[in-house]
Amino acid sequence: MKVFNAEQKRFIDQFTILNEPVNSIELMERAANALLLKTIEIIPDYTHKEFVVFCGQGNNGGDGLAFTRLLIEKKEFNNVKAVLCRFSDYLSKDCELNLKILKEKHPNNIVEIREPLNFNFSKNTVIIDALFGTGLNREISGKYEELIKILNNSNKIIISFDIPSGFFSEMSADEHTVAIKAEHTICIDSPVLSALLPENFNYFGNIHIVDIGLSNQAKDDTPTKYKIVTEDYVLQHLKKRKRFDHKGSYGHTLIVAGSYGKAGAAVLAAKSAIKSGTGLVSVHIPQKLLDIIQISVPEAMCSIDNYENVISHVKFSNAYSSIGIGPGIGTKDITVSSIKNLFKGIKVPSVIDADGLNCLAKIENFQSLLPEGTILTPHPKEFERLFGKFNNTLEIINFMSDFSHKNKILIVYKTGHTFISDIDGKIYINVKGNPGMATGGSGDVLTGIIAALLAQKYEPIVAAVISVFVHSSSGDLCKNKYSMISTTASDIVNTLPDVFLSLEKKLYK
Repeated sequence: MKVFNAEQKRFIDQFTILNEPVNSIELMERAANALLLKTIEIIPDYTHKEFVVFCGQGNNGGDGLAFTRLLIEKKEFNNVKAVLCRFSDYLSKDCELNLKILKEKHPNNIVEIREPLNFNFSKNTVIIDALFGTGLNREISGKYEELIKILNNSNKIIISFDIPSGFFSEMSADEHTVAIKAEHTICIDSPVLSALLPENFNYFGNIHIVDIGLSNQAKDDTPTKYKIVTEDYVLQHLKKRKRFDHKGSYGHTLIVAGSYGKAGAAVLAAKSAIKSGTGLVSVHIPQKLLDIIQISVPEAMCSIDNYENVISHVKFSNAYSSIGIGPGIGTKDITVSSIKNLFKGIKVPSVIDADGLNCLAKIENFQSLLPEGTILTPHPKEFERLFGKFNNTLEIINFMSDFSHKNKILIVYKTGHTFISDIDGKIYINVKGNPGMATGGSGDVLTGIIAALLAQKYEPIVAAVISVFVHSSSGDLCKNKYSMISTTASDIVNTLPDVFLSLEKKLYK
């Protein structure tokens, strides 16, 4: 799913109006009806609620006025009221037309105000925010700022239409942000980038998407830097297995992992690689980890380091199809040197995580060592060690886009939503997963999955995107089976077959 900015959304609306054909007021009616259906889905006892719909003076306000009329007419009850904020003389054409229709049909359900008021909301009030849409082009101030503060302090459920009023399509909130703090935001057709950034969660709340039949041609033809990862993408790129394939068809993955006291990281990465379809897995480990790996992961072969406790020299062979580096290896100087030396002679696809990233952070100009298509998978602290501090996530993903395009290295930035930068500068956004995955070893599992897909000759961006999707889908299954509190990295590994089975059933149907 593409993520469009405000200008692109306007273009798609206008293309739909000109080419469907449908006029703007009919399109607004579609939007209002879709918003209505989603609202009553979000608020299942809505007939017992009082809805107060705050409408601005533009087309978002027009949506709110149409929504008010449709809600009254759908169930024939009158506990809904539109408040039109006429803080200036301006009204958009479609807002004015919907105001006229509402006044003619339900004159007792519309109030016009010229100044912000302290409203006497009932305990059952739900506030609908239809003040400003994605077309807002200046920061909120004056009367609207005062009104937004009143609504935010009301302690009522707030549902924003398309975007919380006060937000632009691409921005990260800070302490100075003046915007509605919604519990739910219903996005028309697709969310804007702002809806997907962690700093903005307290404003957007839970994201819902409604389809109003905008032109698919316009959406397909409009280029965008950002895409949300969907199951359709995964199914389009997941490879089918052929009847006479053998283990050599699916590659040989080398996992460089573990140090004394951190054998579990190697176990998790190796197990997840095996569960993700690679033909063979070898694990390069310090000597003292041999028995643990052989017992815990009998399917894996072992490459034994010269040192007992840490990685000192990786024995690379051309037989390997991909390498996963980093889980639990530590950052001893000798390990840093071994990673540096390893990349002087290899060209196979690689994924680097955890202590592998912390080792890179100790190597000046590390990106010059890495083969094109290498995948880095940092969480925020590892990202900071590699690249320094940034003010917000929007700055981070813009940096990722530029860095990946310049250096031909992919980055998988692991937060509540995962951001993946491709070598062409595009950003893929995975919105699956849950806080239960914030547990030790979860990243090691992802390393194994990516390494396995790289061994199976998936393009690096496809391997990264599918792996993140599968990993987070497994985490969501664990949430439902074990709870977020009790989910472990081993649970995520053990649930991978359920995710792949679900995908295979759809792939082979």
